[in-house]
This record gives sequence, C-alpha cells and structure tokens, in this order.
Amino acid sequence: MAEAMAGKRRFSILGDSISTFEGCNPTGFRVFYEGERCAATGVREARDTWWAQVVDALGGELLANGSFSGSMVEGAGFPAGDSAERVAALARDGQAPD
Repeated sequence: MAEAMAGKRRFSILGDSISTFEGCNPTGFRVFYEGERCAATGVREARDTWWAQVVDALGGELLANGSFSGSMVEGAGFPAGDSAERVAALARDGQAPD
C-alpha cells in the first residue's frame, strides 16, 4: 500500500460487456468493444470507456481489466464474476489493485 500511496493508485475492472475493450482484457475473454462496433458506438479508443475516464479522473492507472462480455455476477463457474478465473484476472505480475 505504501508504494501505491507514493505513486498512482492501481485499479482493476471486473465487469460485463460495457467494461471490455479490444486489447485491454485477458486473452480468451470475450470483448464487446472491438472492430466496427467501436465506430458504431463512439467508443473508439480505450480512453473513451467509462472505466478509463474514472481511473483518469482519480489520478490512477489501470492494473488489469478482468471484464468479460456476456458475463453475469453470479453463476456456475467461469465466466461468472464470482469465478476464481475472473478474480485472478484482477491482479497482474503479482500486484493486486489498491
């Protein structure tokens, strides 16, 4: 925690379709904002997503985005938000979000 207090706070995202963006999610996770859908929705870059705007407004940095398009909060395993795989996707290189 002392490291985070000295620098930027690290944020991780656990969400569904609207929290995904091409190139920002783990390999194999379904993504909503990709290809032509980006132009059609106006979410053309990662910085256009709600989560990137929140992280920026709070002066933080994105650690990991464990969102999965089409997922639900609860369910019988992956890709539900309460699955071990989704929770593990919130850390990166041994670092946990603040």
